[in-house]
Amino acid sequence: MNNFPTSLPPPMRRLPMLRLTSLTALALVAALSFTACDTYTEQVSDVYVADFSLDGDAYALSSDGRVASYESDDINSGSQRDAVRRALRSAGDGAVVMAYIDSELVLDVTGTGQTYSALPITRGFEGGIDDVPFVDFIVTYEYSFDNEDFYFDFVSTAAIDFSTFVPNSIDLRVVAIPATVFNKRSVDMTDYNAVKAAFNLPD
Repeated sequence: MNNFPTSLPPPMRRLPMLRLTSLTALALVAALSFTACDTYTEQVSDVYVADFSLDGDAYALSSDGRVASYESDDINSGSQRDAVRRALRSAGDGAVVMAYIDSELVLDVTGTGQTYSALPITRGFEGGIDDVPFVDFIVTYEYSFDNEDFYFDFVSTAAIDFSTFVPNSIDLRVVAIPATVFNKRSVDMTDYNAVKAAFNLPD
């Protein structure tokens, strides 16, 4: 299974404050007004980390059948939902907020030690006629957020049966890095192992 870059129209369900649509996962500098919050219990070296799982069956389907959407309310547990919101609120104005997905859900990472892959990710799914392979459709896994809520989308170039496409549980990690911390580092934010090493994050 191969990855193919593509340009896709944005979902027509909502316009959250920020959205990633590029295949290259860039560090997203959020020009948001964050509210004050107590110290987040999973803060690591001034970086906020929140692990959570989305209920795969809880998506909202767009009218054209091409976009399956999730938001914070679809996070499996209330404690995980609170952790995500605290991370987004606590990081501060101008923070870099990255989202990473469990690599095993999207890639063959056997023996690579790659536990998380940066979003967005675009994958091409092959069909075939007379044993000649071709790209049947493309799906982009993308995210966005505002000052306390997280959004995740599967965006397909064709209407597909998402009930058979999405996993039962979508495991994600949000890493929110205050601007004052990020500005002191030069890190490839698309490489979770590099981010983990730079900021002393959990595996």
